[in-house]
Amino acid sequence: MTTTLLSAPSESISVTDREQILARNIDECFFIRGNTPEVSLRLHDGSGREVELPRELVPIVLAALRAVREGGAFSVGVMPEELTTSAAAKMLNVSRPTLMKMIKAGRIKAHMVGTHHRLATQDVLALRRERIEAQQRAVFEMMDLANEHGDFR
Repeated sequence: MTTTLLSAPSESISVTDREQILARNIDECFFIRGNTPEVSLRLHDGSGREVELPRELVPIVLAALRAVREGGAFSVGVMPEELTTSAAAKMLNVSRPTLMKMIKAGRIKAHMVGTHHRLATQDVLALRRERIEAQQRAVFEMMDLANEHGDFR
């Protein structure tokens, strides 16, 4: 069996069952988030040339290996360092006016480029993670309440 794993605009990589098994045999410690600063990867070509992968790229490679290991999909894309308010609002799943209120309230930082606001992509991603975690906590709290009152089936 072959699974298409990695797709980019011009390239797809298919993963065989054997490759997935090989990925599963990689020590689990490499896949624990937060361990990546201690991991280094070296690339070798057949002619003896060797290069160490920059530390910043190691989490990307480990994420791809994790996807192969778990049989999931993985896509690679490039994001700009800054986002427009429209793009940020879409990522946060809020309206642009709601995002503008969040900026005004200091919930997320933005800076002006001419007459337009721009947001750091990392700030938007961090806020998106916070919002998802808050939503998950709210669902679990509701489930706990329902269990306490015997209303959960």
